[in-house]
Amino acid sequence: MSAALGQISEEWMLSATVGGPGLMAVGSDSVYDFGWDPAVWTSPDGLTWTRVPGPGFSNFYSRMLSVTVGSSGLPLPIAMRRRLRSMSRGFQMIDVFGSGALLGNPLAVVHDAEGLTTEEMQAITRWMNLSETTFLLPPTREEADYRVRIFTPIGELPFAGHPTLGTCHAWLSTGTTPRGDIIVQECGIGLVHLKRNGRLSFAAPPLIRSGPVDDVYTVQVAAVLGISPDEIVAIEWVDNGPGWVGVLVEDHEAVLSLRPDIGRYDGDGQIDIGVVGPHPGGADIDFEVRAFFSNDKGQLVEDPVTGSLNASLAQWLIGSGRAPASYIAAQGTAIGRAGRIHVTQDESQTWVGGSTVTVSLGRSTEGSIGVGDRTRSRNPANRSTYGRLRWPFCPAVICLCLLRFQRCV
Repeated sequence: MSAALGQISEEWMLSATVGGPGLMAVGSDSVYDFGWDPAVWTSPDGLTWTRVPGPGFSNFYSRMLSVTVGSSGLPLPIAMRRRLRSMSRGFQMIDVFGSGALLGNPLAVVHDAEGLTTEEMQAITRWMNLSETTFLLPPTREEADYRVRIFTPIGELPFAGHPTLGTCHAWLSTGTTPRGDIIVQECGIGLVHLKRNGRLSFAAPPLIRSGPVDDVYTVQVAAVLGISPDEIVAIEWVDNGPGWVGVLVEDHEAVLSLRPDIGRYDGDGQIDIGVVGPHPGGADIDFEVRAFFSNDKGQLVEDPVTGSLNASLAQWLIGSGRAPASYIAAQGTAIGRAGRIHVTQDESQTWVGGSTVTVSLGRSTEGSIGVGDRTRSRNPANRSTYGRLRWPFCPAVICLCLLRFQRCV
């Protein structure tokens, strides 16, 4: 019989002529079954493939390395029409660390991101125009529950805090059951542990740079913040991936009164500053935090709520005796947000947690994810023909989603 085989994991559009039952379509790394569903399938080259759930198809056979075949055991004559990034992908907009509706830091999470290139992920992130967008992927390490790639409009990050919590929230929302009490995320910095105890918390990763900041850079940081170096109580590198330098000032009022200006910075490269100051004793909040970073346009941006910074600040402040083993930090106050970061330290780990709430859900339009055409290779396995990015929402739809969310909280 003759049949057109729809999209598969690598999104090839195939047509083939085969005889007999059990029509099977095989891609460069996956197989979809369109006619029968054995638990295990052996390809003509002797390799064995195990059936696992497949999105939108009856079955999915993992780790395909061979050509397309039919049930007769013979290679199929295939016309490779074009490679499509067409599998409809789910996405979520999640508010992280908010103390109420829409008061935290937004995050976009793209599900089922297999098959997307780095360039496509970067293009989607720029289009989203949020501080970060993440892409959920199957883990490559046995210990991990899932893998995530984290992008800013500028580039990819090895780790970030609010994307870690938001991505874990998205992963759990699919109904997936973790293998244990501790959820293990795989990302650029390695494995990050998370736990659920009323709220999601992640284990603060080790610092990749710590210690004192030299006097020249201290002067640069003070200039950007619009204060004198004498107003800095302490300054130290607290970098767990993004490049943070931590600045402790006298109190929360000193934090909120800052009027930073990147025009006063004459150093090289980007700058990432985290400022922290204590609230008075007996307050509901222990510390006020603000985070500033320069973007690719040379502008200084204030992040609403920053998990990675609060993780590294906690390691510094608790380790130096400036903070108790358990405290609450506020962030975003100066820009109309009300983020709350819950920090606890046990005998072996510092945990950073906060609220995670899904604000809206959606799916990408089939065939829409891509960034433009590329020159095609003669080898079909190397071809990349991209469509334009079209997500199924517009500002009006977002507003309706937000209004519906506000009525629910």
